[in-house]
Amino acid sequence: MLHNLAQTQHRLGVIAESESLYRRALAAKRKTLGDAHPSVTVNLNNLGAVLMDLGRLDEAEALFREALTLDRRMFGDQHSFVAASRGNLASALGLKGQFAEAERQYREGLRVDRALFGPEHGNVAWHLNGLGNIRRLRGDLPGAVKHLREAVETSRRVLGDDHQNTIKYTVNLGRAVLARGGTEEAERLLRGAASRLDSANAYHRPWYVNAQTGIGLALVSRGRATEARDGLESLLRFARTHLGEEHLRTSDAQLALGRALLATGEYARAEPVLRAAAGTFEKQRKAQPYFAAQAAEALAELRRHRMD
Repeated sequence: MLHNLAQTQHRLGVIAESESLYRRALAAKRKTLGDAHPSVTVNLNNLGAVLMDLGRLDEAEALFREALTLDRRMFGDQHSFVAASRGNLASALGLKGQFAEAERQYREGLRVDRALFGPEHGNVAWHLNGLGNIRRLRGDLPGAVKHLREAVETSRRVLGDDHQNTIKYTVNLGRAVLARGGTEEAERLLRGAASRLDSANAYHRPWYVNAQTGIGLALVSRGRATEARDGLESLLRFARTHLGEEHLRTSDAQLALGRALLATGEYARAEPVLRAAAGTFEKQRKAQPYFAAQAAEALAELRRHRMD
């Protein structure tokens, strides 16, 4: 009961309450079932996901590692629970900038799930999406687009266009395609995903902001910087209100707004926006090296404009 309630609270975005409920459920399960039980490792993984949402990556990683160790002890390496725990651990490692180990964990989880379920399965799409994100963060945009496109296509066939996983994977694909220069395709993908996301749903909001940020950047690339600036200003207000000042997606939207302001020639306005985003990313440099580098690049562009 506690675990189900915690899941509901997490989906509704009531994160602090969800953490408390998961911890109570975990303590009760350990007391009655011991550590070596599938219900315990599921709880560990779900609690870790909540801590990731709260930005407590070290704590999340420790829980995911514990879950993986217990699952391997109970089931051996060729089991779907083990593959899922590997994917959860990889997601935390990726956010911490530990890309090599994250990629290794995703690839091993993908290998196991393909062997167990074949290529047409939601678990396979999930691992492909994670692997694509890691390739993007490592700077391998062709590899990222390949894996993410396969994730989206698999998820569409297995889960349907309106499933939340398909929508998330489409946002990730759109951002990777945009980074590779495919502006028109990226905008189409991101607008399609955004239309299926409910900004009033707390669980959807980070993905909604992610998609709209990408749309703004696509508009900048297509020479519609004023339109992008106006939309990104509104989006940043939304993100600050609903996600908080230091949320990754808030800082990402702030960085995109700074780029739009550079494109409109509003350099005096761009500077504090870019410096604020860069400051947040710099504090999280170990966790967000990709975004820190993007912010540094935008500030360098600002300095070049001011020297001209």
